[in-house]
Amino acid sequence: ATAATSYAWTFPGGTGATFTGTTFTTNASFSSTATSGTVTLVGVNACGSSIASRTIAVTVNTTPYITAGSNAPVCAGLTLNLNVTTAGSATYAWTGPNSFVSSAQNPSITYTSAAAGTYNVTATLGTCTSPSSTVVATSASAGLWVGGFSTDWHTVGNWCNSAVPTTATDVVIPSTTNLPIISATANARALTINASASLTKTPTGILNMYGNFTNNGAFTDNGIYTSGGSVIFRGAAAQSINGVTIFNNLTINNASGVTLNNTSTVNGIMTLTAGTFTTNNNLNQNLYNGAIAGTGTGTTIGNINFFKTIWGDRYHYLASPISGGTVMDWNDNVTLKLGPVYNLYTYDETKLDTNKLVGWTPVTSNATALQSMKGYSLYFPRWTYNTLLDISGPYTHGATFSDNTLTNTPSNTPVAKPASDGWQFVGNPYPSTIDWNAASGWTKTNITNAIYTWDGRNNRYVTYVGGVGTNGGTRYIGSMQGFFVKVTSAGTGTLGMTNNVRVTSTLLDVWRTSEEERGDVLRITAASGEYNDETILRFKENASADYDSDLDAYKLLNGGNIPSLYTLSANTDYSINSLPSNVQEKIIPLTLITGFAGTYSLTANFIDFAGDQEIWLEDRLLGTLQDLRANSAYQVLLAKGNIEGRFFIQYKNESAGTVTNTTGASVSYGIEIASYLQTVSILFSTSEGKANIVVLDALGKKVYEQDNTVISSGKIEFALPVSTGVYIVRVSTANTTTTQQIYLTK
Repeated sequence: ATAATSYAWTFPGGTGATFTGTTFTTNASFSSTATSGTVTLVGVNACGSSIASRTIAVTVNTTPYITAGSNAPVCAGLTLNLNVTTAGSATYAWTGPNSFVSSAQNPSITYTSAAAGTYNVTATLGTCTSPSSTVVATSASAGLWVGGFSTDWHTVGNWCNSAVPTTATDVVIPSTTNLPIISATANARALTINASASLTKTPTGILNMYGNFTNNGAFTDNGIYTSGGSVIFRGAAAQSINGVTIFNNLTINNASGVTLNNTSTVNGIMTLTAGTFTTNNNLNQNLYNGAIAGTGTGTTIGNINFFKTIWGDRYHYLASPISGGTVMDWNDNVTLKLGPVYNLYTYDETKLDTNKLVGWTPVTSNATALQSMKGYSLYFPRWTYNTLLDISGPYTHGATFSDNTLTNTPSNTPVAKPASDGWQFVGNPYPSTIDWNAASGWTKTNITNAIYTWDGRNNRYVTYVGGVGTNGGTRYIGSMQGFFVKVTSAGTGTLGMTNNVRVTSTLLDVWRTSEEERGDVLRITAASGEYNDETILRFKENASADYDSDLDAYKLLNGGNIPSLYTLSANTDYSINSLPSNVQEKIIPLTLITGFAGTYSLTANFIDFAGDQEIWLEDRLLGTLQDLRANSAYQVLLAKGNIEGRFFIQYKNESAGTVTNTTGASVSYGIEIASYLQTVSILFSTSEGKANIVVLDALGKKVYEQDNTVISSGKIEFALPVSTGVYIVRVSTANTTTTQQIYLTK
């Protein structure tokens, strides 16, 4: 036979190339990435004939790869859990300090009498053994959380050496079964939360930090601004905050300063008691739930990103909490429309007109500076109900603000109307709530005492003056809130404020929440379905019958479907009308502007009315008078439009001379009025005499009239080719007059 001169190999994973050798025993060798399996060799001689194949079973062993666990602190004598990770099925050999050898062959072991030191582990798979990996356990005599009994930070048995940390203790929170919860006052010098570990603080928990704070795991702060719970940095040497963290309440009280090294958020109140807080542009301050308190002498270096959630699909009145930005800073939240359609406006009082609030001026450039103390009206996207509005920049703690250029430019064409002049759109310049009634800090020169802002959620104005407010208005003006004030008389006025006007309570929306004040305050609400508006009549000892700048507020009209309700006196529209408490009798006109036709309810609220005076609602169109003490709600069908000269409040300070017909319903005296589609039917119980018939629309305009109509048939019927809506039919005979509302439809 002729010796083989070439060889063909077949191996797991595919067939390979031909290898050449001189004899069978000196054939070529090869390597491959084949897995375990059978290798086949076929030899070929010079004559081309095949030599019988040979096979061999091959087992391929891979070296296991070990990743050591993180360094683990150990409290001497207690349990130590050691872990490594590897791929595949292997056996493990552990050695450690004090001649420790583990009989367990697992990737995780529990050492119940631990000592600090280096633990080595190797893994064996088949005939292959990994290089040794190490896990280092560091000793900790105090400050190591072990969680031996519970999750309570304040339980001594949960700490190494049975000692709750003090101001001099460096605390380490490893990953354990029971992870700590702070529910009272806790202290630490340095604090490190390891990866996969967590620390939780309850609303009442206080964490005093005297060294560095490092969060490599999870810190959960459940504090709220009203609870008093906070994380307080109060060391003597400089401190740092490391790791992405969310604080609810945060206090900086370190004269040597605190540095923020990673992106972090304050959702509640940040208090700058003392020292410099270096943000490194890493700080986010929530102004929806939180604020920066106006107290303290601390400072900040670096930008702060202020943000607030705004309920969208409406215009909102806004202000910037920092100086130096432009309107472009809001463009990433709400796309600005800068022409020919606009969605961002300021207000120019000098535009002359006899109507209120005609000075709206569009912003036409994204480079327009956002000025401190200036108001802006921005329309938020339709169907986007929670928009995060933010702006970043440096914050100056303790800044004061003043504007002495506020004007009142009289409008004298066609006639003077002082109520339309002097409206100034200003804003809260602080990243916190301010108090319009603060005992100090305000400069208000030639400024009326009322404030007006826009409730974007309900599409209406809210007003506050002298202790009472309509539609939930109060003395508090939220952060990022724009609002209107009015310069009292022709010329200029000054509005200024210092840190003393700031308060630490927060207001969730960019407008105020309700406030109540007892006294002779009558609230009247006009409502149809979900749409409503409120006006106030107040009887107060130091009020006058004329406009009082400290007690009265003008009416700014709502928009859309929202009604506008106000009282009228001496050609002045009032949202809050204060009258002298010693007035004996007064008739006060009520004007209602409706946004659509429908059933409306005029309702009196006596909760804030301390007296027992008689108060009546008169409907002069229907000829009714209703005692609002006995029946506080008056329902009526109304058309869309301005309803003036129909409704009146009758006020009597003495129980005498009340009028009759107080049931709120007209008296028929044998006359019945009905309608179907556009036909009106009037039935009489007598066939004698004549009748006068008048039909008015819901605004009081006459649309039909019949005089001296004979009623011998006992019935009068006629068609009214009018628009669908509410109408009032008034029928007069020699004996009586009957008035009734009807509804006509095409």
